[in-house]
Amino acid sequence: MEPASALLDLRLQRASDLEQGHRGAAPWSLDALRGRLTELVGGADSANISVASRLIHQAQTAGDLGAWVATHRDVFFPPDLAAAGIDLNALPVVWAFAHDEEKQRGRRAGRVPHARAAARAAERLLRSGAFGLIVLDLARDLTLDAASQGRLLRLAEHHDAQVLILRRRREDERYSGSLVGVRAQSTCRRIAPGRFRVTITNTKDKREGPGWTTSEEFDGPPGLY
Repeated sequence: MEPASALLDLRLQRASDLEQGHRGAAPWSLDALRGRLTELVGGADSANISVASRLIHQAQTAGDLGAWVATHRDVFFPPDLAAAGIDLNALPVVWAFAHDEEKQRGRRAGRVPHARAAARAAERLLRSGAFGLIVLDLARDLTLDAASQGRLLRLAEHHDAQVLILRRRREDERYSGSLVGVRAQSTCRRIAPGRFRVTITNTKDKREGPGWTTSEEFDGPPGLY
């Protein structure tokens, strides 16, 4: 995931959806991803925050609420989201940090640290029926256990909501399991001064099949590039 200082300004001048693979709703959109667990993976050239922000904007435009559940402190830069047209007053942020002592005990026991606190927070938000999108922003060393994924998927299906799991790229490729309906990778490439192309490449899609790609062009924050 890109650091907050490199978050793209989402004031879009023009955008083109490329190589979508079908003629219905764009494959990476709130409508296409409702009722599903979706995982977005990003490395050093990630655009995870920017891509998530676009979905939040779609949700708010459609009259839905979105919420951000964070497991670490390196999250989005609020002024950039406000400049993108996102209503920050309608975007709750839940901080669900695992205690360091709990993480250390798990590592000593040979267990992968789980994001159970974040999953419980996301479940409560979904059960309220008020949210159309939950962004679950996981730290690099955290994962979701199968039971948490199952509960989140059932709630997403019941409330016709999307759960977007943000992940940093891992060398061991250990991400969420089989209940994730869509997994994709985001990248960002500079194409001109202050101009960037954000690309989403699908690596798993239970409905459409893997392999589609979609991309958009964005402007960078004024004065940063």
